[in-house]
Amino acid sequence: MKRIIFILSLLCYSYYGNGQEPYPGETTETADEPGLNRRYYPLNFYPIGDELSIGYLGNLKTARESYLFEAQPTVKLPFFNTIYKNMKEPKAAADVPFGEKLKKATHAAYASFQPQLRMFNDASMPVKTPSYKIGIGYQHLFSLNKANEFGDLDSRNLKYIAIAFETGHFSNGQSGAAFDEHLIDGTPAADSLYQHIDDNTDLAAILNRKSGNFSTNYTEIMFKYLQVFEVKNDYALHWFSAEAGWTRYHDNLLYMIPIGGYTENDIVLYGKNLFHLNFEYMYRFRKPGCIDRVKLNVNYEYLYKPHASVTRSRIEIIPAIYHKSNVGIYAKLAFGHDTYNYRFVDNISHWGIGLTYDLFPSLEFAR
Repeated sequence: MKRIIFILSLLCYSYYGNGQEPYPGETTETADEPGLNRRYYPLNFYPIGDELSIGYLGNLKTARESYLFEAQPTVKLPFFNTIYKNMKEPKAAADVPFGEKLKKATHAAYASFQPQLRMFNDASMPVKTPSYKIGIGYQHLFSLNKANEFGDLDSRNLKYIAIAFETGHFSNGQSGAAFDEHLIDGTPAADSLYQHIDDNTDLAAILNRKSGNFSTNYTEIMFKYLQVFEVKNDYALHWFSAEAGWTRYHDNLLYMIPIGGYTENDIVLYGKNLFHLNFEYMYRFRKPGCIDRVKLNVNYEYLYKPHASVTRSRIEIIPAIYHKSNVGIYAKLAFGHDTYNYRFVDNISHWGIGLTYDLFPSLEFAR
């Protein structure tokens, strides 16, 4: 019962703590359809990236570990972000100076902190080997649409391209050997463990799940195509997006600073390349009540040339319903390799339910 109360209290805090006041200058009712009003506006929209979430995580089949909850409280601290502000206005004319085009660009630069924490269903309910991703990034949203002679856009089939570039450090802050909890990582005794690993070794069976170190630097490039099928009062009623990307694990931070990188023993186990392919469909209700919109996400990952015991693919299916405050309730099914740092060696079948916060809700598509 204490565990249930703990989860409910976290969910309630997340739900009531994320609402925001109207964006300055905005009204709470639209001109010709009162049902499409937006009282809540996050100050910073990001078309590409993981949403904030917290919820219960469980197994669909017998697994090596059981969980109480998982949280991904993603934080992006912008150096600048003009995506929301400038999407409400037409694009700059083709013949204006570059400086004017830059002022009207829909882009953002930011520092990113993406922790991933799991509380395990052990005697003391510990949070073990959490992930930390810290980096800097840039995103740009391009409109592919052309206005008519009166400066208006067709309200159907608007098209956009987004790009994202991010680079930084990914680790779990542990000091133990990855495959022996009694040894310290980087010592000759810990390094000697890798001599006994071959293609027939089951890495999941020997993984140090209490204090095993995971560390690498990363660079990620993502491309997203977004098609808005219908717009009402500048707000999308439904859309479809496809996203593809590549994560490269490398040794030097920012490709220049020799800190925080992988070891040669570890990189041959998880490989240097991770590929992504994500799809999303969103439908907004014309006269929303408690529920503003629904989303369905299907995400796929592929690890390129990991150890033979590692499952290369991962697929997750995430339906969600959202309140107009952009807080939603999600459900999740995930199959394949895990995403919790060195637990990528596990072949999982997860299910989950909880609260999420939408970092890219429907902004006003006026370009």
